[in-house]
Amino acid sequence: MRLRAIEYERDLPRIKHAGTFGLVLAGRQAVLAGYDDTLFTDRDGRIAEAAIANIGFFDGGRVIWPEEAVLPGITRQLLERGLAAAGIPSEQREVRLRDLGRWAADSPALGAFLSNSIAPVLPVAGIDEQALTVDPEVTALLLACYRSNPWQQA
Repeated sequence: MRLRAIEYERDLPRIKHAGTFGLVLAGRQAVLAGYDDTLFTDRDGRIAEAAIANIGFFDGGRVIWPEEAVLPGITRQLLERGLAAAGIPSEQREVRLRDLGRWAADSPALGAFLSNSIAPVLPVAGIDEQALTVDPEVTALLLACYRSNPWQQA
């Protein structure tokens, strides 16, 4: 996945609702510009989420979720539970678009992934012009953490 970053803040981001026109439009505009999806930032360049997915970053030892007003989806919550069970730390902290290049240079293993109910772990190869590491072993590890959650009886 290649993401195009835009400034966009959802209405009531912590609440799931039907007001998705802006999300769909932003995603469509990203596709028309040659990207796979869009990545939302606030007016100060702090990364929040993709149009219909949470975004996480893996720096080689832990998962970092952007500390912004977003809907922490069920898939993300299950992934966090699996990470904790596997002893892999995760945290929320501010992630700024402008810092990705320096962060990637300092941590060559830096990768990113999208997480939603359609695809629990979908690797991100780049954000705008910033290339990110896509490591199949990390993807497999994250998927294993997600899948480690027991099924619930209906």
